[in-house]
Parts: sequence; structure tokens; C-alpha cells
Amino acid sequence: MAVVRAATSRRKSPHGMRRQSIVESLLADVFHGRLRAGDRLVTQDLAERFGVSHTPIREALIVLAGIGIVNLEPNRGGVVRRVSSHEVREVAQVRRALECEATRTACGRIDLKELHAVAEDLRRLMRAKNGSASKFIAEARAVDSRLHDLIASSCGNSFLAAELTRLKMLFRAFRDVSWAHDEARNDFHRLAEEAHEHMAIVEALIANNSRDASKAMARHIRSGTRYWSRALPSGGARRARPAGTQRKREKLTMKTILNSLVRAAGLSLAACLFFPFSVSAAEKLQYNRDIRPILAENCFACHGPDSAARKGDLRIDRREDALEREVIVPGKPDESELIVRINMSDEKKRMPPVSTHKVLTAAQKEKLRRWIAEGAEYQLHWSFITPKRPALPAVKNESWVRNPIDRFILAELEKRGLQPAPEADRRTLARRLSLDLIGLPPDPKEVEAFVHDKSADYYEKYVEKLLRSPHWGEHRGRYWLDAARYADTHGIHFDNFREMWAYRDWVVNAFNRNMKFDQFTIEQLAGDLLPNRTLDQQVASGFNRCNITTNEGGAIAEEYLVLYTRDRVETTAQVWFGLTAGCAVCHSHKFDPLEQKEFYQMAAFFNNTTQNAMDGNIKDTPPVVLVPRPEDREKWQQISKQIEDARKQTDARKAAARADFDKWLASAKPDSISNVVPINGLLCAAPLSEGTGKTLNFTIAGKDRPVNVASNLAWENGQVAAKAFKSTPGQVVEVPDVGDFDMSQPFSYGAWVRLPRGGMSGALFGRMNEAEEFRGWDLWLQGNLPGMHFINTWPSDAVKVVAQTPLKPREWYHLFVTYDGSKKASGVKIYVNGVPQPTTVEADTLKSTTRTKVPFKLTQR
Repeated sequence: MAVVRAATSRRKSPHGMRRQSIVESLLADVFHGRLRAGDRLVTQDLAERFGVSHTPIREALIVLAGIGIVNLEPNRGGVVRRVSSHEVREVAQVRRALECEATRTACGRIDLKELHAVAEDLRRLMRAKNGSASKFIAEARAVDSRLHDLIASSCGNSFLAAELTRLKMLFRAFRDVSWAHDEARNDFHRLAEEAHEHMAIVEALIANNSRDASKAMARHIRSGTRYWSRALPSGGARRARPAGTQRKREKLTMKTILNSLVRAAGLSLAACLFFPFSVSAAEKLQYNRDIRPILAENCFACHGPDSAARKGDLRIDRREDALEREVIVPGKPDESELIVRINMSDEKKRMPPVSTHKVLTAAQKEKLRRWIAEGAEYQLHWSFITPKRPALPAVKNESWVRNPIDRFILAELEKRGLQPAPEADRRTLARRLSLDLIGLPPDPKEVEAFVHDKSADYYEKYVEKLLRSPHWGEHRGRYWLDAARYADTHGIHFDNFREMWAYRDWVVNAFNRNMKFDQFTIEQLAGDLLPNRTLDQQVASGFNRCNITTNEGGAIAEEYLVLYTRDRVETTAQVWFGLTAGCAVCHSHKFDPLEQKEFYQMAAFFNNTTQNAMDGNIKDTPPVVLVPRPEDREKWQQISKQIEDARKQTDARKAAARADFDKWLASAKPDSISNVVPINGLLCAAPLSEGTGKTLNFTIAGKDRPVNVASNLAWENGQVAAKAFKSTPGQVVEVPDVGDFDMSQPFSYGAWVRLPRGGMSGALFGRMNEAEEFRGWDLWLQGNLPGMHFINTWPSDAVKVVAQTPLKPREWYHLFVTYDGSKKASGVKIYVNGVPQPTTVEADTLKSTTRTKVPFKLTQR
């Protein structure tokens, strides 16, 4: 909704005329016959008469049309519809009925302190014998307004209160006209009568006698209507027509004001505009509840926080901006450009613009006007407003109250004239408690025990029993798990099973142990980073692993790592901040106080993880922590300590022997080593140095076994012997019953290797069935990089490790691979010439058997 300041003559009028004063002046002309039914009100003529622009004239005519005084004619002005005393009396009947109902329902609810103050003011008026007539009238009006507003605000019906206020102000306008043009202005007789009538109402209210109070109100309204409606004309001689009006020949049939108001859906917007100085007798408007939704829906798109979409360099979502541009003038809606522009008849200037297809309702316009009249107070978002403990309300039926909350419930019931429902029987209470606290129907035996419990604290004891149930944590924990986005599957792609139930159980147990919320928070966000962290604290950090993951082919790893980070930031902000941080991914938040820069500052914390981008379609995507069953925890800790102690002893022994080993290594020769190094556990060895023929000599399990091939073998100069076997395309050497290793068996293998001039990619040897999803193992060259595979199913159930340093062609290298049986890539080491190599892990998902029935192959796999 665009609201732009317009420098019109309305602001420059030499007489300071405003819509309100124009309305009052024209009302006086109508009520006293200077304007009669059929007289035309010409916009241009009226603007010259009052010295203003067309805008306040048109707005004044809209007001008069809303209360049934004028019929509007598009682009021309309006035609007068005179109000007679008979029509006023008809509307008075409506007001009398509403005032009597409000008085009856306010009885017993009204603030007695305020009521006694009104009574004292009335006594002072009744004692007055002389003085300034204008001052006396002003004081009488003030007391009248105070009493009627107090009754309306105490009736317990905000709609009734609002309608009474509007009707009262309309009648006050009729009264003011009669006082301004009648000899009663200088006579205190009617004012004294009103004071006595008001006192009768007050005394009945103080006595809590709703019947007498309602009757006194009815007499007061009837008496007042008879008195000042006499000043309204019912016909008579034609008086001088005011300037700015013309006579229309045809006579219009006037409907009653009541019908006009009904046609305009209650009291129309124009009637609301007629009383800008009125503060509703109903509850004061609140920005968050009543105003922000209107502005957010209709205005903030163009005049809100989005600088890119902002029009006219104007913001009204912040009070300081709206006040600086005088779009809003607190306490003065008629001087606020916001109110002016939303009520303009000119579509080109009215806000919101026609192009937005947004139209404010009469009720919304009235709310904006009231809010500005009440001071235009803005509020922070409700979640940033510190709650304040309210005072306990007074109630009549004190015996019903058992705790402070009961007072608020009973006060509202009494306000609405309702009685509390009867107390539920014990079986119903037991069922409600059980379903609320543990989410399950109650045990029949427990219900019977609850029903027949004669102790005074039977209710509290049953509550405590339910809170001690493990089902309490299950029931409450599931709400938290929803917020934490917990699931037993990965979420997308194949959506395979994910083993995260340990985190679920931790949440349930945390509720059952009544864990402090700060500890509950810290352990979930950073339990794995705490000093001397426990296994449970590591499990708690599973909160950060609840995000959905993928293993889809073609997915870009870096993209998904960013998505995982975003998910963690959004979830943390929603769960602990109560903010929708996701908007700040692309731009600073339009509503919540979160800048885009702050989002990515927070993302830096959650982008520092060791989680893989791809989940491998396995249940335990690394990194993982082993969680023993509760009954095995103690034994597991003992074994873990024993392993750690053994590792320390081994490291100490290695360190002690290092000096002697280095001394020996400096003088050792290959020939001497071959005779010294033990061959315990050696499964297969082949020198591959025969130099001629079709046979290779293998030693398998300590026994010599010659292996024949179909054609002559190729040879070249060797490294540790005169000749060395040379592989040729299509030639394969197969050896059955060698190297059928499973995933949990530690083993090692290697060879002397010399790459051809162009380098090499492929298997040097291994035992692998390519037809069975590449099940088995090999020694692999990948673009001159030595590596290995250990596979059940490629790539979802496999280990692949590749060295990072390539081999140079036509140079001899000793390659060796060791595997510790851990089923992890971390258990693989690759050595080149006895030196461990830095490696790249390309797969680390092995979890199933690697055994296969194909033979061991040399030059292939």
C-alpha cells in the first residue's frame, strides 16, 4: 500500500478547516432547515465556502451519507436528506434498547471505584447554582460521557460497546445542534435533570440492582430524546439557503437513519470517520493483534522492510519512519496521511493502489483510525515482549477457586454470565489424565484404585504415578523428535533405513529423567565437543545428524553439504529461537530480526562437520559411534580400557625398539633380509623370475606348486633377480584356492612393479568376480596411482583406497598393501618402497562378505 504525502490546500487552509468541522456545520444547516431535502451540495461551491480543497469536502459528504443525511452523486457532490424528530426518535428506540442491555449486563462487573468517582462528580454538578454556562455544559458532557463509556466497557460485549459508542456520538451531534440554536443553552434545568437521572443509574449499579439500573437508563434516554428532539424541525418556513447549495426540483423519499445504518452493515465507515476523536469504550487496540495484520497484508509489500520492493522511499513497518514522514500523527488521525489516502475517492491517489487488487474493509479502516487516535503505539513481535504476570482477577464465587488459574477462567465465565461446568467424575478424570500425560488409556486397575482412593491428595498421587511412567517420556519426547526432524530413514533417494534409534531413546530418557533444559540444549547441540564427554552426550549430538541425506547418482557433494548446513541452521533457529531463519538464506529476513549475514555467521558453526555428503544407502553413515546395550555398558568400558592399555604398551615397545631397528635397517640388504624375515602366515609367494618357459613356481601354504600357462611367458630384466615376469595383453595366470579373504580377516599383499612407458590403469592381480557386482579384492593402478578394492557390492558395500602420489613409468617400485580386518578404509595402508603413502578414500561402506568362488588371477582380477 503506497502512502505518499500530498501537499494539498487542505494543509494550507487559512481557517484550518477539517472534515470534522465541515460535517458539523452542514449538520447544523440540515437540522435547522437551512438545508432541506432535495438541496444539492456542490463540491466546488462548498470548497469555496469553507476555503479548502475538494478532498475534505468529498470526505465530509461520505460521512453525511453514512449517517443518512446525504445521498451521494458520483463526481457531482450530494443531495440532502433531512432528519426529522420522528426519525431521531426511531433511532433512539434502538439506542435505548442497547443502553438498557449494557446497563443490565454491566451490573456486578463495573468498577465500583470508578462508579463512586462518577457519583461524586454528579453531586458536584447538582450543587452548582451559577457560573459559566459554557463551562457547566462542558462539565456535564464530560460526566455524561464518562458514565456511558464506563457502562459500555463493563458490559462484557465488545461489539455492543462499540455500537453504543457510535450511536452515543451521533446523538451527541443532534444534542449539540439543539443546544447551539435553542434557548435551553442558558438554562440549567435540563442539565440538572440529567444529573439526577445519571445519579439514579449510578445508585442502582452500586446497589448491584440490574433491574432498577436498566429502568433508570431507559427513563434517561426517553427524557433526553423528548427534550432535545423538539429543537429539530418537522417542517415550517423556508430559511435562507447557505452558500454552496442548489435546489433540486424532485423531492426524495428519506429512509430512516436506522435503515441507512443497517444498509451500511451496522454503522458504516462514514459514521466511524464522523467520530475521529472518540476512543472506543471497548478494549484498546493492540498493534500486533489488530493493526500489524492489516498493514502486513495491504501495505508492507511496498512500504515495508524489503528495500528492493519499497515505493516512494517510505517505510511504515517502523514507527520512527512513519512518524518522520507524518504518514502517522499519533492522536491525530485526520492529520495522518495514512488515513487520508485510504479514504480518498480518487482511485489514482487512494491506497492501496487499484493495481494491487487489495481493498480495505470499513472495519479495517476504522481500526486504523482508532489505533492512531489512541496514540499509534507499535509493538515488538509478541515473542520478544517479556511476559508480565497479571493481577489475579476478583471473582464472586470464591469457593470454586482452587488455584490461581481458576480465577482467570471463572472471571471470564462470570463476565459472560456463564456457570462453570460440573466437576468431572473420577473415572473421567483418570482417563483425561492418562491420555494427557502418557498418551495411553488408563489401566482399569489403576482407575479403580483412583476412584476408591479416600486420601485428600488422591489426584496429585495419580499425577505423580503417571509422571513416573516410562510412557511419559515416550509421549512428550515424540513432540520434540518431530521438531528435531527425527526419522528412521534417510529421507530422499531410496529413503533407506537409518539407524538413529539411540538418539530417540536419549530424548525419551531425558524427559523421563526431567533433565534441565540448559543441559538438554547443550548436549544436543555440542555434546560431542564437551570436555570428557560421555557416550550419552555423544549420542545426544545426534540432533545434528537428523537431517535428510542422499546417495543419488549425479548429486553434487558440495551442494548437499551446503543443504545439510542450511537445514541445521534453520532447525536450530526454529527449535530454540522460535524464528523462521530460512528466509535469510537469500536475503535479510522481512519479519524476524535476522540479517542474511547473521544466518551465514551461524552457518559457519554447522558447516564444520565430518559428515559425508553421500549416505551410501547404508544404515550407519560415518562418522558413527558404537553404542552398547545398557546392560553391556560396564563390560564395554572395561574392554575399551584394556584395549587402550594394550595400545599404549605396544606403542611403548615400538618406541623402545626404534633406535635398534633404525641401526639395523641402515645396514640391511635384500638378500640377507630374505633369509631373516620369518614367513609365518605366508599364504602365497611367487618369485616370477624363471626367465623362460610356460611355468611359474608358486609356494602356497608352505608347499611348492608349479602353475602352467598355455603359451610362453614374456620376460625382461628384473630388480631383485636377473629376469622378471612381464604381463602381456590377453594373458592371464589363474591360481585356485588362493586369497579367498573375507571382510573381517586381516591380510597383506604386494609385488615389485615396473610400469610401461605410457603408464597403466587396471588390476595387477586379485581375486574378484566382476559378474557378481565386483565382489572380492585387488591390487589396482588408477592412472599410475597404486590402490586397492575390497568389495561386496560396488559401490554401495565396498572399501576403495588410492594413494595420492603417482608412480613414474619405467622405474621399479615395491608396492605393498595391508588391511587390518576392520571393514573400514582407515584399516588400509599402502606402502611404496616401504614408505606409507597419503591416501584418498573413494568408498568406505563395507558391511558384508567379500568371499567369491572365482580363482586368484595374475595380470587381471
